[in-house]
Amino acid sequence: TEARVKDMLKGTGINPETIVVKAMMPEGLGVTVEKVAINAVMAGCEPRHLPVLLATLEAYDKHNLNSLVRSTNAFSFMQGVNGPIRNELEMNAGTSVLGPGNYANAVMGRALRLFIINLGGGVNGINMMAVVGNISTWPFMFPEFEEQSPWQSLSESMGFKKDENTLTMFTGGWAHSGNY
Repeated sequence: TEARVKDMLKGTGINPETIVVKAMMPEGLGVTVEKVAINAVMAGCEPRHLPVLLATLEAYDKHNLNSLVRSTNAFSFMQGVNGPIRNELEMNAGTSVLGPGNYANAVMGRALRLFIINLGGGVNGINMMAVVGNISTWPFMFPEFEEQSPWQSLSESMGFKKDENTLTMFTGGWAHSGNY
């Protein structure tokens, strides 16, 4: 509803008409903050999730992913979250980190697939040609368990400070004929 979208937009101070992605793949469509909010509502997200979702689109837009999205392989986009926001959003970094049950991991992970379909114009069998598919193309977001790791976090190893919130996007895929 319009009321839920208006509420979602409270999760950011950015003007709803601001363009977040100039050419979202696979069809190169323009994406505004308002369109992100609409899809965030459909994914089941809360306003407090919006900063992570905007970071997701920023990461997605940094690379030419057109060939990956359109591929006959089932490429997926794994998203790792670092920083205090992991705990603020109550993300699960522990047992069954990739399993069902954690609200934040699931809804924010699901949002990227909705972005690709609804904001990028992705249609299975038309411009997304994965032959078999891959479950990891749906909710594939989780936080690094920084508190239990014997190593510095991924974000720190990339030059960010421990108290900075970051999102890192990885791409990969699989097929029955072998990994690509």
